[in-house]
Amino acid sequence: MREDRNERAGLLPDGTLAGTDAKAQARQIFANIEALLAAHGARPEHLVKLLTFVAGTEHLAGYRAAQAEAFAHWFPAGDFPAQSLVVVAALAGPDYAAEVEAIAAVPVA
Repeated sequence: MREDRNERAGLLPDGTLAGTDAKAQARQIFANIEALLAAHGARPEHLVKLLTFVAGTEHLAGYRAAQAEAFAHWFPAGDFPAQSLVVVAALAGPDYAAEVEAIAAVPVA
């Protein structure tokens, strides 16, 4: 599967940021990840690791709320992939609240 940086950040298809808060951006990040997986014949169950960067502790609650929503939908049995979360001073864009790097193991058809 190729890497696509737009799916890592909370960007809409037109390249604009999904919102100014971490919850809105993270919701879009998870929607982007799901769409990218589907485009490659994969599903969230193929995710093996997530590496998350959150720009400041003030964004943790919003990010975690959006992640909980996505994971409840993706992993109803609670069998989550490995994950790491790092709080950083800033991200690549000054308005970015979160970025997620997702690694999936996609079976060959």
